[in-house]
Amino acid sequence: MFGYETWLDFLWYRPVDPTRNWSVSDQPLPAIRLEPFSIGAFRLGDSIANAEFLGRPERCRRFRTADNAMLLYGRRGMMIEFDEGKFAEVMFHIGDGTYSAPLPGAKFCRPRIEGRGELTDATTIDEFIRIVGEPQRIDRDEDDGEVILYYTSADVCMEAEFNPQGTLGAWTVMVHDELCGG
Repeated sequence: MFGYETWLDFLWYRPVDPTRNWSVSDQPLPAIRLEPFSIGAFRLGDSIANAEFLGRPERCRRFRTADNAMLLYGRRGMMIEFDEGKFAEVMFHIGDGTYSAPLPGAKFCRPRIEGRGELTDATTIDEFIRIVGEPQRIDRDEDDGEVILYYTSADVCMEAEFNPQGTLGAWTVMVHDELCGG
């Protein structure tokens, strides 16, 4: 028998939720590797099936285009996007900030960077630079006091958003393309 979500999927021509059979996981987030970027063994460009170790997300937003999805992990404080079935972007909700509030009721994430340290809602700009490295560009919003650090490489773009108090709000990592802000 079709459930409510299945009927909506059918009416809106959305593909079936690829995470529907995944179990919930409370395992800690594995360490993050910066080069090449990965969450444990899960690398940018990997298929959505490779994300099953993270457990079933609270929400899987699917779009009409096959293989495009957004997995919202409020309990983990992160959001993962897939483009054409490939891991394309992750946003870690680390602390308070303008751009870091898309996950209602979300917990803050505390990603551990392999061999470098942990990012928390108390991480300052100087500490982030010590852990991740020098950014290619820094934007300061004089009106609201926010600061965004931009990093680019041949394969990856990263943005770190700091609130007016100077602490980390969000860290976003995405596949490098022509839309990168750096």
